[in-house]
Amino acid sequence: MLVLCDITDKTALFTIAQARIIRALASTFAGKVFTKRFYYQVLVALQEELNAQVIDDTERIQFVLMAYAELISHIPDFEAMQTNEEITKFFESCQQNKRPGFYLDLIAHYCKNTASNFEKLAETYLENSLKYMNFPDENLVAKVVVAMNAIMDRIPKENQMLLVQLIRR
Repeated sequence: MLVLCDITDKTALFTIAQARIIRALASTFAGKVFTKRFYYQVLVALQEELNAQVIDDTERIQFVLMAYAELISHIPDFEAMQTNEEITKFFESCQQNKRPGFYLDLIAHYCKNTASNFEKLAETYLENSLKYMNFPDENLVAKVVVAMNAIMDRIPKENQMLLVQLIRR
């Protein structure tokens, strides 16, 4: 996928055009071509961008983030442990880099688009998302609501009721 974007040696940041192409291709390729090697190369390249010390272009980084989210959401169910590890590492890096919006966008996209059953992890995803509910930034609070809705929409009503206590806290 990176070769299609004329990226043979990842030494510089993606251009906005490359980021857009990767985002567009991710949704096409991700569900059809799962190999750990393919995913690993692309995920590492995208993670480098998302973990950069300075975000130079918010539009470009949003395309990178959505490409990352698309790939994560298409990792097959039999690799559920790997998916959860990637999401956990991403959450930790978002906390460290003070970019909670990235995590919220990822969770919203992942929960809405994955074919995997994440019921057992819904509480963790919701708890991590709700940490930002009372944040002073209204845009971040809106992202919390979107993430929360994406999580709740995909789990059975019985499990939703079990999460009410978490929401009330």
